[in-house]
Amino acid sequence: MSDIKKQFDSLRGAVSSDLLNKGLSRRGFMKTTALAVGALSAGTLLAACEDDDADDTADDDVVDDDEPAVDTDDTDDAEEEVDDEDDDEDPMDDADDPDPVDDADDVADAEDAPSGGELVILNEQNPVSLDPVFHRDVGSTRAMAYMYDSLVETDVETELVPGLAHDWEISEDGLQIIFHLEEGVMFHDGEEFNAEAAKMNLDRNFDESLNTNFYDDFTSYVGTADNIEAEDEYTLVVNFDSLYARFIHDVFHGYAGSMASPAALEAGDMNVHSNPVGTGPYQFTEFEPDSQLVMDRFDDYWRGTPGLDRIRVRVIPEQSVQMAELEAGNADISFSVQALDVDRLEDAGVASPRS
Repeated sequence: MSDIKKQFDSLRGAVSSDLLNKGLSRRGFMKTTALAVGALSAGTLLAACEDDDADDTADDDVVDDDEPAVDTDDTDDAEEEVDDEDDDEDPMDDADDPDPVDDADDVADAEDAPSGGELVILNEQNPVSLDPVFHRDVGSTRAMAYMYDSLVETDVETELVPGLAHDWEISEDGLQIIFHLEEGVMFHDGEEFNAEAAKMNLDRNFDESLNTNFYDDFTSYVGTADNIEAEDEYTLVVNFDSLYARFIHDVFHGYAGSMASPAALEAGDMNVHSNPVGTGPYQFTEFEPDSQLVMDRFDDYWRGTPGLDRIRVRVIPEQSVQMAELEAGNADISFSVQALDVDRLEDAGVASPRS
């Protein structure tokens, strides 16, 4: 797993759970996604200011002359290499109480955030697959974060926080993890999430014919599918043949821990590639190759009704065209901004993480 991918994945949970389900404020979104810029490359993400009357309030949230859009100390923390940690250190020291610390600013952003509306994200390529265990490209990674939840997630400080598992226990020898799953979580197709659904998803990683992104991890350390058990309806037990202290952080918090509907999986593995059914705040609506991917709000989302009505990911390969769309106010987010374009776009009223 590349450092870039780890850093991008570390922001996934924060964006999907801390922002989308509460209501998306411009200031809140920029505060979180600005960390992606610091971790990956400066000047790669900009958000366009809205044009309607409601945007006066939103714009005030984005650019405050007396306050930077993101705390530089937070950015420095996000840039630290995860791999610098002591390999012998138990990554789950906080597993007994994994609840994230409340941030007063984020709570205020959520309360003040407007509801409804559409967020338009510009992407330079089509997603190759919308199946989480096959994501191998930027286009897929950026699209799937909104449609799936993971067993565990990480916050912007890369600390583990609850996801579909509200708690977990690790044995003293590190060879067993017991996940205690959330109750009442529904997939977008109306099926209920439980331990059997979780096992069905994880078992796919042992199928050599599928060659998932995580085949080597699961076969090398977990061993076989028999080592994953649905102990009861909401308890999942994973036994390991070999010790890998950071398995929960490096694997379960990412797309290997993302859950697709059992009915969708039973329809065939290729079905999930183009018809994803997860538990995330937004559900798949349509995908037109070389045009757009549309996701609509999932009203029965287990963390609460998401604030936005729709997320539209437009596929525009040409960087110059993306910049023109930002300047025209036809899009909100671009990951393809070059450093030399930042000043020009800011002069045109486009907000950047450094604003």
